[in-house]
Amino acid sequence: MSTTDEIYNLFYLTVSSENSFPRITEVEQLFQNITEDEFVELTQRIIASKDNDMTQQLLYFIILFRKMKHIHDYINSGRVEITLIEHLVMFSYSYCMLYDYSLERVIDDMLSFVNNDRLLTLVHESELIYNDKLLLFFILSKFQVEMLDKFFATIKDIPTFVNYFITLPEDILRSIVSRNYRLFQYIMIMMAEGDQESAVDSNFYNKYKTDIEVFSKLNDLIRSYRTATDPAKCVPAMNKKYSPQRIAYLVSMLRASSDLKRAIEYFDGENIYKDEKEKTIVAAILTDPFLKNIYKNEELPEVN
Repeated sequence: MSTTDEIYNLFYLTVSSENSFPRITEVEQLFQNITEDEFVELTQRIIASKDNDMTQQLLYFIILFRKMKHIHDYINSGRVEITLIEHLVMFSYSYCMLYDYSLERVIDDMLSFVNNDRLLTLVHESELIYNDKLLLFFILSKFQVEMLDKFFATIKDIPTFVNYFITLPEDILRSIVSRNYRLFQYIMIMMAEGDQESAVDSNFYNKYKTDIEVFSKLNDLIRSYRTATDPAKCVPAMNKKYSPQRIAYLVSMLRASSDLKRAIEYFDGENIYKDEKEKTIVAAILTDPFLKNIYKNEELPEVN
């Protein structure tokens, strides 16, 4: 019996136990010790088997143990078939719908270990993902400029694609704009270059103009933050949890926003805060009447 057969049988026996719940400790041990070759062959074999129960168990445990660095590396190595990534996305999507969780939060949290190169390959090769425009746009909202360039270079039917976007529910549209205003900019450019009526273009842009301006400024602030906290350029305290310099810097940046509540949450979505406690401290200084004058005259440190 080959090592792969042993791994498969061990996984099968563990998750198919007569117990009402799989033996998680044993599966965790299996995942901790599995090699890349074994992982690739195990996932291929289970997906190819069309065994829905086994596939669901596999997807569940990959997501459960996604923080294991080697599992992260295996998924993004390119050796794992894109079909597995498709299954992981749809599994997460279904989980979100079943338990009424926020789609964007689930995609960000549960699929954070899938890198953008793999996601880009997925949206190019998976008809299932591409045809589910709500899911597609949320995946696209994870992409920065380079990835968006690569994706939009492949779009052939621009009017249909744009129409899908502008007919999304308003709350979904605003959520996508808040996650990635550059994606919105791409859509606007496509509308301007396409065959849509100019009146529709104008009305659509005017409706979301304020959102675009707010998030454009927030993204500029975040770029400044990432430069200022570059270990090669900043003072050590800037990257230290709860240091006065760091808190002052975050507070001063956010005060520049016209919508503090939205800005605080947007920074959270961009993983700017070290942890929830830091977010609470910053939010309190900005919104509590008794604290709002702290760091009032603090200037942002210069970055050479």
